[in-house]
Amino acid sequence: MLKKFCPKCGKETKTFVKGLCLDCYLEKLKIENKIPKEIVINQCPLCKDFILKNRNLKFDEAVKYLIKDFLKKIPIKDFEYKIEDNILHLIINLKVDHEIKNLEKAVKLKIKKTYCKFCRLRISGYYEGIIQLRNLSENKIQEIINIIKKVEKKNRMAFISKEERLKNGLNLYVGSKNVINILKKKFEYKTKVSKKLYGIKNGKKVYRVTLLISGKNG
Repeated sequence: MLKKFCPKCGKETKTFVKGLCLDCYLEKLKIENKIPKEIVINQCPLCKDFILKNRNLKFDEAVKYLIKDFLKKIPIKDFEYKIEDNILHLIINLKVDHEIKNLEKAVKLKIKKTYCKFCRLRISGYYEGIIQLRNLSENKIQEIINIIKKVEKKNRMAFISKEERLKNGLNLYVGSKNVINILKKKFEYKTKVSKKLYGIKNGKKVYRVTLLISGKNG
């Protein structure tokens, strides 16, 4: 049987990819040059979420997104990774003409502290609504705060940016008007809603809404 040799490296090979052995073909693709030596992930110091393209993600989601981003021009079948001491150990399963070859690469992982858009608004004191709690027991006030925090898990804008203590109650400044709609339906206490013009956005009037929740016995 006639032996076949790679014209570039001279190695005997059974499989050719575009006239080269698999190793020489992969070398020609310069895959290692397409894998960065370091990747940077922004993490919010307040909520601890990781931020990519203005999206809040968990750590594993952010790492996988970055890996897929720099591997999108490489013929991969799949990949695995593990992280030790801020080093991303990446194992790439390359697929070329039905041949599978593994490539291992160590990438430095750098975490940069940057506030996410929600926490920036929160610490700036941004609010769309005010919830006025009057003549309520501390237990009932805490119950309302817990409801708001529960809503925030689904709507990141439903944060409390400011708490204002008064003699007869508490004012809560919230980032989303949706919280007011939820609380209004939730409680049987006397409620009152009012709104005040805040400004103009995209040609439309923007209002800040105030919800009063009051009770004699709390």
